[in-house]
Amino acid sequence: MIEVILVALFAAALFAAGCRAPAPAPAKPPLIKLSAEQKIKVTQEGAAAFESACGGLFPDANLQKYVEGVGAKLVITIPENHPRNFPFSFRVLNAKTVNAFATPGGYIYVTRGLLAILDNEDELAAVLAHQMAHVTMGHFDKNASALLTLNVGLEKPAPAEAVAEQCPGPLSLPDGTVLARNLREFRFSGEDEAEADAIAMQYVARTNKYDPRAVVDVEGMLDSLQSPPVAEMRSWRHTHPGPSDRKRRMEDILTAKYPEVVLAAKPFVPLDAAVAKMTGTKPCFDLFDRAEKQRDLGERMLRCGFPKNAKERLEYASALYDKAMARAKESGLVIAGFYSARALALYDMFQSAPDEQYRNRAREDFDDAKRIDGDNFVARLFRGYFFLAVDKFYKKAEEELLEAARLDGGGEHGGLAYFYLANLYDNAAFEGRSEQKAAHYYEIYLALEPLGAEAPKAAERLGALKPDSAILRLLEQRP
Repeated sequence: MIEVILVALFAAALFAAGCRAPAPAPAKPPLIKLSAEQKIKVTQEGAAAFESACGGLFPDANLQKYVEGVGAKLVITIPENHPRNFPFSFRVLNAKTVNAFATPGGYIYVTRGLLAILDNEDELAAVLAHQMAHVTMGHFDKNASALLTLNVGLEKPAPAEAVAEQCPGPLSLPDGTVLARNLREFRFSGEDEAEADAIAMQYVARTNKYDPRAVVDVEGMLDSLQSPPVAEMRSWRHTHPGPSDRKRRMEDILTAKYPEVVLAAKPFVPLDAAVAKMTGTKPCFDLFDRAEKQRDLGERMLRCGFPKNAKERLEYASALYDKAMARAKESGLVIAGFYSARALALYDMFQSAPDEQYRNRAREDFDDAKRIDGDNFVARLFRGYFFLAVDKFYKKAEEELLEAARLDGGGEHGGLAYFYLANLYDNAAFEGRSEQKAAHYYEIYLALEPLGAEAPKAAERLGALKPDSAILRLLEQRP
């Protein structure tokens, strides 16, 4: 498996958190060049972690098939002088933010939040074509170091197998972890965005079905949502910068290259009923968002030492999750993320008022989440934790936690799979105990979560297992 390096902002994270001691300058990101085959492999191996970090795929096969079909109409229009060897795949993320993503190997994503504001199928084609252009025009080539490295403040960058000869270093992290953590914040240059606009018009026009005017319309529509700013739009503008005169440039290209289209002004293709069905599920996601806010409040109260108040909030969150799941079921949706989120609330309730019924119900929900979606990171993580800490079923714990590590794309509970794996391999009762593996996973956890809740424990054990660890040397510079 290609392990993409995570070389990155460990020292910066410490400084931002208030660390004032001088730290060594972070390693300069290496120049990474990947072949088309390597880009495809990295993307395929990192896709599940990225999707999990974004809330998973939207659980409607008809919607996924519809978007895939629109993308397929664009793929066959790619000119012969453009790369045509990428296995393009088009997917809908179950995220309310307005955004779209390309990956180096040709997986293209749109969020349900973006789909919900499109007016027609031509606009969907425009969004997909724009992301395709980032792949075919090689925009990842000059940005690969930013996408495929994570600077953990070491003297040397940590290499992946694919780039080990170009970038030797003491620490490597799984490709899914790197790709998922970086892709959500990855930005192309304004020049790349402008070129993608022009190429998108070309691809859309070559279908003879969609109208390149839609490329301009999408930009205008997204601009209109900036004033006043819509919260869900922050992600889009962060990852899609562009020149201030971007829309005017696009209109100039449209007039110069596609005058017949402007004159014809043909009607746009309406969106499929699957999009309307998705939009109709908004009430269940609104309930879910309310539940998430209550769970967050409950967890904060629990951390601050108010278990009784926390339990009240968490019970309310659990009730809201119940309603959200019932509304989803009415719409024909069964969403793994709803089950894993309710399980977290139930487990927090167990911590606030130890009662086995809460923990047992949480475990049932984690089991259901995995059954619905085997790539649900939270479910795999906590199933592994329970096997490790409660049941002492160490082989099962290893299986679940290795899968959780593969699916770790950052965010809530990010890095914990590595900490639990380190605990497992550091456990004398486990027949597969390995001090080398334990130290390796403690290092990865500290690299990813230097200020995490388990960082002190990880640092203490790493000091016993590997006193000369470069990660420990960096941590020692903290006041």
